[in-house]
Amino acid sequence: MTSSVDWKIDGVYDDRTMRALSEIGTRHIGFDFRPLSLNFIQNHIFQDLIFRYFNSNSKYYLRFENEKDFVVQSFLDSISERFGEKTLINNFVLEFSGDMPKEYYQTFKVPFIWHYDEGNSWQELMGLDNLKGIVLDIKILEYLHVQGRLHSFVQVLYQLIQSHKRFDLLDLILKINWDSHIIPSLFEFFDLGIISLGIGPEVEECYRNVDLTRMTKQYHLFKSNLNNLQQG
Repeated sequence: MTSSVDWKIDGVYDDRTMRALSEIGTRHIGFDFRPLSLNFIQNHIFQDLIFRYFNSNSKYYLRFENEKDFVVQSFLDSISERFGEKTLINNFVLEFSGDMPKEYYQTFKVPFIWHYDEGNSWQELMGLDNLKGIVLDIKILEYLHVQGRLHSFVQVLYQLIQSHKRFDLLDLILKINWDSHIIPSLFEFFDLGIISLGIGPEVEECYRNVDLTRMTKQYHLFKSNLNNLQQG
């Protein structure tokens, strides 16, 4: 079972939430730049939040999906200009979903994580040096389990990780919902490094208005439940 798991909150879009996450010590924070996302954040707001709450021990994730490479690069350039290239490489991570050729991901100097999707050609990405994590959606894993294919998926995944010698370099990130039930056996199948939760209706009072009390309570509840699983 995983001995130490970090937590990541995705889809942050305002100062109130960013401040609350800083206060409770969240080290991994995601921002969504997909135009159709309900959690979409504009670049200038994102940069103001980072400037105000930046922590050198934290990682900040920039989510894109099938975006033009020059658009993504423009975000990286603006971060580098404001915070410096060293900070860009050490504290910022690109986060991709969608299906782009591996050459696309190689154009960026910063590390990236990628959302696994059965319909996309993901296996060739495993050898890329700047790939630092695979995001596994709990809904997909539950589907594979029902189909009787979870065990074979795990075998293929770890064979690829081993063949590319990525055991110490690649995080497996479990994406869950606020109402998800974490099955203990998942920790037997996967050596998880991060568990991610996304801002959404479950922790909002209304559209784009986070209930900070509810979010914080649920966040601590998940962490407590995980500790119980690890000790069980």
